[in-house]
Amino acid sequence: MGNLLKHENYDLAMDFLRFLPSTSWPTYLKARLYLARGEYTLAATYFKQAASGLATGRHMNMESIDTSNLLNPSERANFNDGLSRYYQHILSVFDGLKAHSHVADFAKLALHALESGAEEVNDHSFADLD
Repeated sequence: MGNLLKHENYDLAMDFLRFLPSTSWPTYLKARLYLARGEYTLAATYFKQAASGLATGRHMNMESIDTSNLLNPSERANFNDGLSRYYQHILSVFDGLKAHSHVADFAKLALHALESGAEEVNDHSFADLD
């Protein structure tokens, strides 16, 4: 699925959706597909569903999961490092598309995650946006 997204083969990726498991990384890939198709609200829903597993799954090696290299190294650094870092990544993706309402939504989620103290964040600076 990641290769289909990377090579912008969105029609085939849509056909492939039904074969994806409901785990965090495939859910993230669904979100990226809907994002590429301009369906931002649906993408946001899937990004939120993937958040828990991708933000706190320290046992996951993103390099082995992202076999298509859809994410660059600086984007990968935002995974497995707490909800705030994951949400920062998502808001930067929406920011690149000028989807400002979704940027605001994910910025609010990132700040809430920091304020709640419900996560261990290695880098406490919120200014480290991509």
